Amino acid sequence: MKQLIIILILAFIPILLLADDDVIGIYFTFANAGITESEGDSYFEFDVMIHGDDASTKFSELQALIWYNTDAFGESILMSGNVTITAGELLDEDFYLIHKRDNMPNRLFVSCQYMGANETRASILPATPASLFHIKIKIQDNSQSSGISYCGEAPHMPGQQYYANHQTKYNPVIAIDTLDYPLSGGTVPVVLSSFTAATTVDNLVNLTWVTQTETEVQGFYIYRADDLQLDEALRISPMIDATNTSQVQVYVYKDQEIYAEGTYYYWLQVMNLDGTVDFHGPISFNFVPHGSNTPPTPLVSGINPYPNPFNPDLTISYSLQNRGPIKIQILNTKGQLITTLVEGLKESGRHTCRWNGKDQYGKACGSGLYYVKMITTDKTYNSKVVLMK
Repeated sequence: MKQLIIILILAFIPILLLADDDVIGIYFTFANAGITESEGDSYFEFDVMIHGDDASTKFSELQALIWYNTDAFGESILMSGNVTITAGELLDEDFYLIHKRDNMPNRLFVSCQYMGANETRASILPATPASLFHIKIKIQDNSQSSGISYCGEAPHMPGQQYYANHQTKYNPVIAIDTLDYPLSGGTVPVVLSSFTAATTVDNLVNLTWVTQTETEVQGFYIYRADDLQLDEALRISPMIDATNTSQVQVYVYKDQEIYAEGTYYYWLQVMNLDGTVDFHGPISFNFVPHGSNTPPTPLVSGINPYPNPFNPDLTISYSLQNRGPIKIQILNTKGQLITTLVEGLKESGRHTCRWNGKDQYGKACGSGLYYVKMITTDKTYNSKVVLMK
């Protein structure tokens, strides 16, 4: 069987300018994979997901080259009418064009292009994974496996990984996720909607993943490495039992064995009952030990929510380098406003506020990923949090 490989060559032109020393990583994953039926035909569907280290930039253009398994899907799938590509939640089709073509008999080209006159309607590169494209491919041979993966061997965005000021690069650019599932069944073992890392109040690292559905899954393992080589990664967790439910599930594993400052990479391994395994990730995390059991508040402007995950209340410690107007909001993974916690003029120094897990109408929010957004006059700060009930 020909291996199905997806290579994303990414060209971002963010519209918001950042300081020269700001560096933001971009991460690509897959989510919401599944097999669907329509009028006697079977389709393999999945989302191309994207997120950044924070949500302080907007993007203008992105392109993807997708290698696919012709044994499973046929050749030149766009010309033959065997693929449908639609905008994900990040793309407003009134302001973004989607371009697509058969780049090769076994490779598909997809891109988005911002058409607005200014940055007002451009999409924010989110801090939590969100859908950029939804891809639906007609299955020609269901005895094959999907075999879809991002290729991490070729350099991404060569010569094009600049912010609008053309001085600071996106770094790192990571796209090594996989979707290797049999096409013969009507379900996919795990539909993963997110996999994230965050510092805990006791200076450890929480690995959190959220599944939409699970079918015939034995459990999960977490792997960690100090580089992008999965074959050199260390398995750091015991087997974490799966729930095998069609309801949303939130899992958390605490990494208690890193002490040195640096960037670490984590993978999530899915163990299926049929003996097959799948990997998701990597995600990266910059660990800075602080030697204290209380959450550190930075000496410069920033935010630090804790505990994370939380239930029922979240404390948000934030500091301001200068006096000025600020706004602190809670957003969902689609970037929609849940509630506003702080709005007005604040003095420089350290402050705290709390979120009770409810929206602006007083309704309790469900379990899942949210992010805290602090807007100041010169920069926007974001932090991912998980409400776990």
